[in-house]
Formats: sequence, C-alpha cells, structure tokens
Amino acid sequence: PANAEAAALFGDLRRQVARSVIQLSKRNTDSAEVTDVRLAIQQIAASGLNDTPSTAEDLALAQQALSQSWPGLLASMLLVASWQLPQAPALDAVPDWLWDDFSSWNFTAPQGFCGVGQAEAYADHTLRRLKELNTWVDRNAGSGAVRAAFKAYLDTGSAIPLYFSEDSLKEHAILRGKLLARAFNANRDNYDPLIIPRDARRLKIGFINRHFGSQTETYTRSEEHTSELQS
Repeated sequence: PANAEAAALFGDLRRQVARSVIQLSKRNTDSAEVTDVRLAIQQIAASGLNDTPSTAEDLALAQQALSQSWPGLLASMLLVASWQLPQAPALDAVPDWLWDDFSSWNFTAPQGFCGVGQAEAYADHTLRRLKELNTWVDRNAGSGAVRAAFKAYLDTGSAIPLYFSEDSLKEHAILRGKLLARAFNANRDNYDPLIIPRDARRLKIGFINRHFGSQTETYTRSEEHTSELQS
C-alpha cells in the first residue's frame, strides 16, 4: 500500500480477475480455477491489503457481482473485505460448500484501521455476524456446513480490533463467550453452586485478561469494566 503505483496495478488486476470469476460455470464447483480463487481470497484477506478503505469502483463491482450466484460471491470476496460490504448475503443464502470460506472472509480481523468510522463499521459488522453464527450453532451444531463455519470463526476471529470502537462491546463479548463455551466446554460437567446470601460480605471483583502490560487492550478492558461498575 505504500507504493501507489504498485497498489494501482494490483487494484486493476484484481478487478480484471473478479470479472473473469463472475463468468465461471455455475455447474463446476471443484475446478482448479475455483480452488485458486478461494486460496487467493484467503491470502489477500490475511495479508492486510483489505484494511484500506475500498474504492467506490470496487464496492460497486462487488455489489453488482452478488447477483451472479456463487461465482459473483467469490468475485465480491476477492474484491473487498466483508466488513466494508454491508450488502454481503446472510449465511443461509450461501451454498453449503462455501460456508467455511465465507465465514473466514466474514471474521478475518483487519490488522489496523486507516479511516474515520472504520472501527465502528467493523464492530457493527462483527456483531451482526456473531448473532448469525450463534443462531446456526444453536439450531444445528451437527451440520457439516455449520461446523465448517464455526471452525472458520475459531481460526480467524479476533476481538482485538473491536477495542478501537467507541461503542459498547458488551453484546459482542456475550456472543463470543457463548461460541467459545460451546467450542471448549463441550464435555464439562454442569456445575450447580450452592447459593449463599452476600449480606455483610464484601463483593470481590476480578478482571480477566490474557496479560496486563502497558497496551491498548489493557487500558480499554479496564475502562470498559470500570464504566459498567459505575453504572
């Protein structure tokens, strides 16, 4: 991205490839071309190239491509980040064989933000997708497509970029907690604690975090909990 000429050439090439992807046969889902496109989508998403604000041309082409069945969806995924495309379809509108790729595209976290409002847009997008994934995991956790989407979230999802949003993250944390509990506490015995009145006993409060070094994550987590306690 620091090289304007290289970035422009890459953008032109990506649009050219996306237009070709739209023309792929809808009958052949396991061709070498489809495999290459799926891999390219993963690599571009992981590279950080999608962190910059998408151009109006790319957004318009991606939105237009969505009407062209799954080849158009792949073209859109190749062009822009999911959190920059509000028109991206719901999970149940995506073919089952693409649920893992689609979820990876939905939840791949940006490496940074470089535009005003991007953090809030990403938080809104993530909340909507977390609700959607929780609904499907609750509804049919045994489905192969749901398991693939769930695994894709576990492999790519991250809460760290959410800390840059000024909006409340409480609902995000609840939904993420439900998914992580489902993933890692599947065989845990139910615990029924003995309820003891708290009268005349001081309330002890702890903060849970991976580490407490001098960094944005620590400051954000502390401020969020402090504001909740005061309210």
